[in-house]
Amino acid sequence: PLTNINLSIEQLEEYISDKEYEQYFDIVKRNSKRINDLVTELMENSKPVESHKSALTAVQTILDNAIGFAKDRAKLKNIQIITDLQLKDEKVLADESKLTIAVLNIVMNAIEAVDANTGMIEIKSSSESKKCFISIEDNGCGISEENLTKVFEPYYTSKSNGMGLGLASSHNIIHSLKGKIDITSEVGKGTKFTIELDIE
Repeated sequence: PLTNINLSIEQLEEYISDKEYEQYFDIVKRNSKRINDLVTELMENSKPVESHKSALTAVQTILDNAIGFAKDRAKLKNIQIITDLQLKDEKVLADESKLTIAVLNIVMNAIEAVDANTGMIEIKSSSESKKCFISIEDNGCGISEENLTKVFEPYYTSKSNGMGLGLASSHNIIHSLKGKIDITSEVGKGTKFTIELDIE
Protein backbone atom coordinates (compact mmCIF):
# COMPACT_ATOMS: atom_id res chain seq x y z
CA PRO A 1 0.00 0.00 0.00
CA LEU A 2 2.79 2.47 0.81
CA THR A 3 4.38 1.87 -2.57
CA ASN A 4 1.07 2.76 -4.25
CA ILE A 5 0.80 5.92 -2.16
CA ASN A 6 4.32 7.01 -3.09
CA LEU A 7 3.76 6.29 -6.79
CA SER A 8 0.48 8.22 -6.72
CA ILE A 9 2.19 11.23 -5.14
CA GLU A 10 4.89 11.16 -7.80
CA GLN A 11 2.23 11.19 -10.51
CA LEU A 12 0.34 14.02 -8.84
CA GLU A 13 3.55 16.06 -8.67
CA GLU A 14 3.88 15.72 -12.44
CA TYR A 15 0.35 16.98 -13.07
CA ILE A 16 0.13 19.64 -10.35
CA SER A 17 2.88 22.24 -10.47
CA ASP A 18 1.27 24.72 -8.07
CA LYS A 19 3.84 25.68 -5.40
CA GLU A 20 1.04 25.84 -2.82
CA TYR A 21 0.72 22.05 -2.88
CA GLU A 22 4.44 21.23 -2.67
CA GLN A 23 4.49 21.28 1.13
CA TYR A 24 1.61 18.81 1.27
CA PHE A 25 3.32 16.44 -1.14
CA ASP A 26 6.43 16.62 1.05
CA ILE A 27 4.36 15.91 4.17
CA VAL A 28 2.79 12.83 2.58
CA LYS A 29 6.18 11.48 1.46
CA ARG A 30 7.86 12.08 4.82
CA ASN A 31 5.02 10.49 6.73
CA SER A 32 4.85 7.56 4.33
CA LYS A 33 8.47 6.90 5.24
CA ARG A 34 7.60 7.22 8.91
CA ILE A 35 4.82 4.64 8.57
CA ASN A 36 7.26 2.30 6.87
CA ASP A 37 9.76 2.79 9.72
CA LEU A 38 7.07 2.18 12.34
CA VAL A 39 5.92 -1.04 10.66
CA THR A 40 9.51 -2.22 10.44
CA GLU A 41 9.97 -1.38 14.12
CA LEU A 42 6.85 -3.33 15.11
CA MET A 43 8.13 -6.36 13.19
CA GLU A 44 11.55 -6.05 14.78
CA ASN A 45 10.02 -5.89 18.25
CA SER A 46 8.78 -9.45 17.80
CA LYS A 47 12.35 -10.66 17.36
CA PRO A 48 15.16 -10.97 19.95
CA VAL A 49 17.07 -7.72 20.45
CA GLU A 50 20.13 -7.60 18.23
CA SER A 51 22.76 -5.86 20.30
CA HIS A 52 25.16 -5.48 17.36
CA LYS A 53 22.90 -2.78 15.93
CA SER A 54 23.56 -0.56 18.94
CA ALA A 55 26.20 2.15 18.75
CA LEU A 56 27.18 5.29 20.63
CA THR A 57 24.55 7.79 19.58
CA ALA A 58 24.28 11.48 20.46
CA VAL A 59 21.06 12.21 22.33
CA GLN A 60 20.83 15.58 20.57
CA THR A 61 20.76 13.77 17.21
CA ILE A 62 17.85 11.63 18.42
CA LEU A 63 15.93 14.73 19.50
CA ASP A 64 16.68 16.59 16.26
CA ASN A 65 15.40 13.61 14.26
CA ALA A 66 12.22 13.18 16.29
CA ILE A 67 11.35 16.88 16.35
CA GLY A 68 12.04 17.14 12.63
CA PHE A 69 9.63 14.29 11.85
CA ALA A 70 6.95 15.73 14.15
CA LYS A 71 7.01 19.28 12.79
CA ASP A 72 4.72 18.49 9.87
CA ARG A 73 1.87 17.36 12.11
CA ALA A 74 2.46 20.25 14.51
CA LYS A 75 2.31 22.71 11.62
CA LEU A 76 -0.96 21.27 10.35
CA LYS A 77 -2.51 21.70 13.81
CA ASN A 78 -0.89 25.12 14.28
CA ILE A 79 0.62 24.21 17.65
CA GLN A 80 3.89 25.24 19.26
CA ILE A 81 6.84 22.97 20.00
CA ILE A 82 9.13 24.68 22.51
CA THR A 83 12.58 23.23 23.22
CA ASP A 84 15.05 23.61 26.07
CA LEU A 85 17.84 21.23 25.10
CA GLN A 86 20.82 21.25 27.46
CA LEU A 87 22.62 18.16 26.13
CA LYS A 88 25.55 18.69 23.75
CA ASP A 89 27.85 15.72 23.11
CA GLU A 90 26.33 13.23 25.55
CA LYS A 91 25.90 9.80 24.00
CA VAL A 92 23.95 6.65 24.80
CA LEU A 93 24.42 3.10 23.55
CA ALA A 94 21.41 2.56 21.30
CA ASP A 95 20.08 1.86 17.83
CA GLU A 96 19.60 5.40 16.51
CA SER A 97 16.52 4.62 14.41
CA LYS A 98 14.76 2.72 17.21
CA LEU A 99 15.42 5.37 19.84
CA THR A 100 14.28 8.07 17.41
CA ILE A 101 11.01 6.19 16.93
CA ALA A 102 10.60 5.78 20.71
CA VAL A 103 10.88 9.55 21.25
CA LEU A 104 8.86 10.39 18.14
CA ASN A 105 5.94 8.20 19.26
CA ILE A 106 5.71 10.17 22.50
CA VAL A 107 5.94 13.53 20.74
CA MET A 108 3.22 12.49 18.26
CA ASN A 109 1.04 11.31 21.11
CA ALA A 110 1.42 14.74 22.70
CA ILE A 111 0.52 16.45 19.41
CA GLU A 112 -2.67 14.40 19.17
CA ALA A 113 -3.55 15.19 22.79
CA VAL A 114 -3.52 18.99 22.43
CA ASP A 115 -6.06 21.27 20.79
CA ALA A 116 -5.37 22.85 17.41
CA ASN A 117 -4.20 26.49 17.53
CA THR A 118 -3.77 26.58 21.34
CA GLY A 119 -1.69 23.44 21.87
CA MET A 120 1.81 23.64 23.29
CA ILE A 121 4.49 20.97 23.71
CA GLU A 122 7.70 21.49 25.63
CA ILE A 123 10.67 19.20 25.04
CA LYS A 124 13.60 19.38 27.45
CA SER A 125 16.86 17.50 27.87
CA SER A 126 19.40 17.53 30.68
CA SER A 127 22.01 15.35 32.37
CA GLU A 128 23.06 14.52 35.91
CA SER A 129 25.36 11.85 37.40
CA LYS A 130 25.95 9.94 34.13
CA LYS A 131 22.22 9.95 33.38
CA CYS A 132 20.42 11.86 30.65
CA PHE A 133 16.81 12.95 30.92
CA ILE A 134 14.36 13.78 28.15
CA SER A 135 10.97 15.23 29.07
CA ILE A 136 8.02 15.80 26.76
CA GLU A 137 5.18 17.81 28.28
CA ASP A 138 1.92 18.95 26.72
CA ASN A 139 -1.05 21.10 27.74
CA GLY A 140 -3.56 18.64 26.35
CA CYS A 141 -6.52 16.75 27.71
CA GLY A 142 -4.56 14.74 30.27
CA ILE A 143 -5.04 11.10 31.31
CA SER A 144 -7.15 9.87 34.20
CA GLU A 145 -5.44 8.10 37.10
CA GLU A 146 -7.32 4.96 36.18
CA ASN A 147 -5.87 4.92 32.67
CA LEU A 148 -2.31 5.94 33.58
CA THR A 149 -1.44 2.32 34.33
CA LYS A 150 -2.67 1.24 30.89
CA VAL A 151 -0.95 3.68 28.53
CA PHE A 152 2.01 1.40 27.84
CA GLU A 153 -0.14 -1.66 27.19
CA PRO A 154 -0.26 -2.82 23.55
CA TYR A 155 -3.48 -1.82 21.76
CA TYR A 156 -4.60 0.54 24.53
CA THR A 157 -5.69 3.89 23.12
CA SER A 158 -8.17 6.62 23.92
CA LYS A 159 -8.32 7.68 20.26
CA SER A 160 -11.19 6.34 18.18
CA ASN A 161 -8.96 5.97 15.10
CA GLY A 162 -5.81 4.74 16.79
CA MET A 163 -4.32 1.29 17.36
CA GLY A 164 -2.48 2.06 20.58
CA LEU A 165 0.87 0.65 19.53
CA GLY A 166 3.10 3.74 19.66
CA LEU A 167 3.56 4.16 23.41
CA ALA A 168 3.88 0.40 23.95
CA SER A 169 6.66 0.37 21.35
CA SER A 170 8.39 3.33 23.05
CA HIS A 171 8.17 1.57 26.41
CA ASN A 172 9.73 -1.61 24.99
CA ILE A 173 12.56 0.24 23.26
CA ILE A 174 13.47 2.30 26.34
CA HIS A 175 13.43 -0.75 28.59
CA SER A 176 15.56 -2.74 26.13
CA LEU A 177 18.20 -0.03 26.69
CA LYS A 178 17.90 -0.52 30.48
CA GLY A 179 16.31 2.91 30.66
CA LYS A 180 13.22 4.21 32.42
CA ILE A 181 10.12 5.99 31.19
CA ASP A 182 7.72 7.67 33.60
CA ILE A 183 4.45 9.49 33.10
CA THR A 184 2.54 12.05 35.14
CA SER A 185 -0.75 13.56 34.09
CA GLU A 186 -3.70 15.63 35.20
CA VAL A 187 -7.02 15.60 33.41
CA GLY A 188 -7.69 18.94 31.74
CA LYS A 189 -4.12 20.21 32.24
CA GLY A 190 -1.77 17.91 30.37
CA THR A 191 0.71 15.07 30.46
CA LYS A 192 4.46 14.74 30.97
CA PHE A 193 6.67 11.84 29.89
CA THR A 194 10.21 11.55 31.25
CA ILE A 195 12.84 9.24 29.74
CA GLU A 196 16.00 8.34 31.67
CA LEU A 197 19.01 6.72 29.99
CA ASP A 198 22.60 5.96 30.97
CA ILE A 199 25.26 8.17 29.41
CA GLU A 200 28.21 6.23 28.01
